[in-house]
Amino acid sequence: MRSREVSGLFALVRQLCLDLPVNAQISLENRGGRKGYELVITNAPVAIFPERYDGLRVLAFELRKAPAGDGRELWMVESLTKTNTGKTEKPEVNEFRLMGDVKSLLWEAGDPRNQEKMNRPDWSEPVKPAYLRLVLERPSGKTTMTNSGIFWIPTGLGPTGQVPIDPVTRTLVNTNTNR
Repeated sequence: MRSREVSGLFALVRQLCLDLPVNAQISLENRGGRKGYELVITNAPVAIFPERYDGLRVLAFELRKAPAGDGRELWMVESLTKTNTGKTEKPEVNEFRLMGDVKSLLWEAGDPRNQEKMNRPDWSEPVKPAYLRLVLERPSGKTTMTNSGIFWIPTGLGPTGQVPIDPVTRTLVNTNTNR
């Protein structure tokens, strides 16, 4: 079950990165203190809500304290704000629990075009990073199981400056930004 949850999370993040629209922005927002960062995608691709929605779509991956016990849960939160009404609208929010029993979750963003910004845990640039890195730790008995993955963003470059290759098809990812 745990393996399927991790595989599902990694597949979801991989697909979101591959489907990012040209106008999408990625930020890693500090949760405060030693709790880490949340991944937030503005103008995100469809995750929960219907594809045809006229407004601003924001998708966030949040680590929350579990209601029972001292563990944490990973949630995906998608909010939509209508922008064509001429008045301030309250966002419509959908939440989806992705997994429980999370010890820690670390997001990093990197871009080989600027080594000073490589592996920044607080990415908030207007330009998308070339890749996201995710490190997930979950307890497994008396030990800790760590899973990590790197997700290329097609409008970016790989960590060594190469064009990203889709890990499933092993072909070059289309980096054409004319969508």
